[in-house]
Amino acid sequence: MPDPCRVRARRNETWTAPAEAGTLTAAGIAASSESMRARAWKGMDVEERGRGAASEPMFDLPPVITGTVMLLVGIHLLRGFLSPGADDLVLALFAFIPDRMVLEAGEPAYPGGWGAMAWTFVSHAGLHGGWMHLMLNGVMLAAVGRSVVHRVGAVRFVLLALVSAAGGAAAHLFVEWGSGAPMVGA
Repeated sequence: MPDPCRVRARRNETWTAPAEAGTLTAAGIAASSESMRARAWKGMDVEERGRGAASEPMFDLPPVITGTVMLLVGIHLLRGFLSPGADDLVLALFAFIPDRMVLEAGEPAYPGGWGAMAWTFVSHAGLHGGWMHLMLNGVMLAAVGRSVVHRVGAVRFVLLALVSAAGGAAAHLFVEWGSGAPMVGA
């Protein structure tokens, strides 16, 4: 039910009080001050709108999203300083390679041994094939991850990301059993 103490004039976005002005409520006063802010906002040019403590931040990402993107960028930057041979070793240790699950004489044939057979189900998500791959994943993480973090919280978000990475690797293993091509990224 509308507040009887105020009437909104839709055309000019102003608030007017009825004749019995002594009956204003706290809600009416708050709405009136919001209306004044809205009118002041409309009167400012674009440069003035960005100034002041009341302006909204450009990026309003949860810290877990920002931290994850920064971690992924850091990993990719570090890989850029490696020699091609060392980068191949990083891929052999941390990328998910379905052929790793095929044992030779009962032993793992890839670097990392038995441990890599387990950790690569998750560690592959930290590696990316190039800057464009990383940027697209980062943008999608920011776009979709923000609402997921707000819904489930930071800890559950990290757990969901880890379980999703492992599930993606398991699906890739099922489809590409025995393939020697490394899978990286989310």
